[in-house]
Amino acid sequence: MFDEFTAYVKECQDNRKLDGGTAAIFPCTLEIVKDAIFRRNGPIILGCNVTSGQLRIGTPLCVPDKENLKIGVVESIEQNGKSVTKILPKDGNVAVRIGGQSNVTYGRQFDDSNQVASW
Repeated sequence: MFDEFTAYVKECQDNRKLDGGTAAIFPCTLEIVKDAIFRRNGPIILGCNVTSGQLRIGTPLCVPDKENLKIGVVESIEQNGKSVTKILPKDGNVAVRIGGQSNVTYGRQFDDSNQVASW
């Protein structure tokens, strides 16, 4: 009976994690690397450094300088050619794929002089 109850509790916890796994938004700020722009729109792929916080897949990003212009959601992160799920400030340069906003273009609405942050 005890083993069945423990298995049920574990199943409930796993279901809760799956249902609300993307609900948490970890705060972060990014600095765009000027010469590391791989794609300017749909999806935007650019090189950046995490200056504070932690960047994770699924994090929505905006440009606070441009009245919180929403530029999209992090779809993937690559470091040294390998996919990763989170990056901290000490981890160095990464390539970030940002999708979700097809009307936002790097170079028109924002550029490397702007700071990018989670919202």
